[in-house]
Parts: sequence; C-alpha cells; structure tokens
Amino acid sequence: MPPSSNKCCLVARTRVPENLPEHIQSLVELADRFALETLQPLSAAVDAGTRTADDARRAAIAASKEAGIFRMTQPPEFGGTAAGPLAIVAVRETLASHNPRWLSDMFGPGPGILANSEEPIRSDYLLPTMDGEKLAGFGFTEARDAPHYTRAKREGETLVVNGQKSYVTRGTEVDFINVLADIEDEGRAFIIIDSNAPGVSKERVFGTIDGSEHAAFKFDNVRVPQTHMMGVPGEGMRKAMRQIGNTRLTMAAESAGLIRFVIQFVDAHIRRVEAKAGVNDTTRLRYGELRIQAYAARSTVYRAAHLADSGANVVNESIAAKAFASETLGRTVDTAIQIVGGGALMNNHPLATLYRQARSLRVAEGLTDVLNANIARGALDLNMGTL
Repeated sequence: MPPSSNKCCLVARTRVPENLPEHIQSLVELADRFALETLQPLSAAVDAGTRTADDARRAAIAASKEAGIFRMTQPPEFGGTAAGPLAIVAVRETLASHNPRWLSDMFGPGPGILANSEEPIRSDYLLPTMDGEKLAGFGFTEARDAPHYTRAKREGETLVVNGQKSYVTRGTEVDFINVLADIEDEGRAFIIIDSNAPGVSKERVFGTIDGSEHAAFKFDNVRVPQTHMMGVPGEGMRKAMRQIGNTRLTMAAESAGLIRFVIQFVDAHIRRVEAKAGVNDTTRLRYGELRIQAYAARSTVYRAAHLADSGANVVNESIAAKAFASETLGRTVDTAIQIVGGGALMNNHPLATLYRQARSLRVAEGLTDVLNANIARGALDLNMGTL
C-alpha cells in the first residue's frame, strides 16, 4: 500500500475536464477534499503505527458513507444515490490521483450478479451484501488442472456441484461464492455456494504482484437448494460478461487517476532536481511525452463516461478506455522510474508499488490482446463502436 508520505502536494492539482456539469464538478471537489483530509491522515496514522490498518480502513469506509461517496454505486432501493457513470468515473479518477489506500473500499458494493434476485436469495445474500455484512466472491475462472468444467446436477430440490474455481479475489474472507457452473444438459448458470458449506475446500491461497490475495476452491458433491440458482440455465455467461464489462470503465478511471499521480510525482521530482543541477533536456522530453499520453488517456476515459451517461451502449468504448488507460499507466510508470532512477526500484517506493499494480491492471477483466480482438470483432462483425 502506498505510504502517506507519497503525496505530491508541491504540485497544483490537475483540473478536471472543462465540460463536466456543475454538480459533478462539486463531487470532484468533494473527492479531492476527502482524499486530502480523510484518507491521507488515516494512511499516515497506519504508517506511524498509531492505528492498525484494519481500524483505519473501517474508519475510512465510515467517512466515505458520511461523505456520500460510498452509496454512489448503489441503487436507491438499497439506500444509494445511483450516481451516473460520469459522476462515478470523475470521483474514482479524482480519488485515484492521490494514490490512496483502500480506493476500492470507498465505494459500496453493487448488486452485481445478485441483481433482480428473488427470495430467499434477496434476504439471505443480496441485502446483507449491500449493507456490507457479507462479502461475495466471483467464481468464474476455472482451475487450469481441473478435469472438467464446474458442473451441477439436479437431484430433487437440490443441486449437486462438483468442480474447481481459481482466482476468487479475497477468497480467505468471502462468505459465499457466486459460482458459474454447467447445469447438466441445460446450460450455464450462477449458483450461490456458502464458503463454509460441506464439500467446499480452499485448495490454496496465493498472492499476486499487486499485493492482492486470492484463493482456489474445490467443490466436492456440494449440495445446495435449487433456489440458490440465479436466473435460468443458459444465462450464466451473459451475466458474467455483464458483470465484467461493468467494471471496465471504473478500472479505466482508476488507471487515469493513477497516471495523474505519477505525472505529479515526476513533476515534483524534476523541479527538485533542476533547482540543484539545472535543466536536463532529455528528461524534459520524456516528461512532455508523459503529459501527452496522460492527456490522451484522460480524454478517452471521460469520453467513454460521457457516452455511458447518455445511455448509449458503450461495451466497445469501455473496452477501449480500459485497454488504453491501463496500457498508458504501465508505460507512464516505467518511464517515471527511468526518470527518477534507482531509488524508485526500492520495494516501498510508490513507483515500485505502482509498477506492480499497473501490470496487474493490464490483465484484470481481460488481457489487452483479448480486448483488442473484441474491439475488432465489434467493428467488423457487429458494426459496433465509435472513434
């Protein structure tokens, strides 16, 4: 996690795009203040050892709820404000530009796969998830060594599930898993499985280079009520793709915000160095290129958000924004390390941490090469997408 001393307070904050509505401009200013006055002091307390990370995280979530940020991603029927895509992108990008701890935790969970669920799923899983009382896992990725795709067979009023899922994020913490399974002879559907149900086992727990933790699960004759199946067989993959697609624009916003953080960090570094050693034209050339790439990435993300806010189908535009912004972030961090030098390779340096995070973002919710192929398919086969 980035230490609180990684502030770029010597550099003036970058203004948001000029064509944002006034109410969203106000949200951006709120997010800026929240990062500076709440997240950074809490992070500093963790670094100083005066608060535990978990205590500070809980305090940050409570403050986010009070500030009105947490509920932006939740529908009104669950106490949320249902902010539009443009507002969510603007706030997330602004928060990310401070490179804070707990960025994802500042936004409440949406219904996701559980949307439009009926009883008993609504009371037992959806409502507790929306209130933060339960944590859901996304059981989509199959284990590489699995002998077959995760499958379920009907037996009376029960579903019997067998299979394996890997890369369940926060798998050591989840209360239940939304598992995509083949319903025998019918098609794929999501099934809710409690993480402590008989027959469920964690095969392994592993971390990734960005510092996140995941788990691989095995399901051995796990019996669940048929009421735990969401929707009808055959709809599962569409639900999964919708869930993944909905996160791409927010990931693009996060990447754009982190690009701003890196730009501000490099700007402050160059000013300090030039005050002592004079102007370095090669460094300035590299820095100028970084600013051009940052401008292009932010423009891409905000245009996609504007289109989404208008109600347009932005499947391809969200893919383009996520791919371009995450790849730009990777190049930006890499160049920043070249400019700053060897000190940026130390494990706790903010650029070293971001280097690992940026590499992960280029893979999450679709490898860039896969996303490029999807863009081509959308244009050539479906006549979809804008330039």
